[in-house]
Amino acid sequence: MMSETDQNFISLQTKTFIYKGEKYFALVINKYSGRYKYPAIKEDWMPYKQTNVFVFSSNEYSKLYNLTKNTLLETTYADYGTSDKFESDDTVLFNIISRLENKSIVDKIESDDLTYKFYVKLSDPTTVKFLLPIPRFSSYKISEITDKYFETSLENFNKFIIK
Repeated sequence: MMSETDQNFISLQTKTFIYKGEKYFALVINKYSGRYKYPAIKEDWMPYKQTNVFVFSSNEYSKLYNLTKNTLLETTYADYGTSDKFESDDTVLFNIISRLENKSIVDKIESDDLTYKFYVKLSDPTTVKFLLPIPRFSSYKISEITDKYFETSLENFNKFIIK
């Protein structure tokens, strides 16, 4: 079984793009996902690869430049695609921007639709703990990042951040 949890990833990357004169940051997560063919009896797990994209305004994304003990980024714009193979980075961004042209990203980011929260915690001066973006109604809270989280050095985390 590939994964029955949303908190997994194969790769993480940050991309930037300009939309209507404004700069946005896209957190691109390649991961394993899946579903049961027969969900009621949890039989025949069907794994697949998924690409999730979370788009943050420049103002929201800038919180990552100066991490504090508890940092929270929020967005209402998320998109995803599934396939048996991951699309190239350029294809993913092209598809996102194409979908954005059909609706206003600014309206979407500032709406009260489903909010996704990206928790990042500076646990000590050299260590960062984080969870992948999760829906606001999730039971996870930043103060509870104690035993289930991703961890990396601050140096490695900063390589991931685009300034």
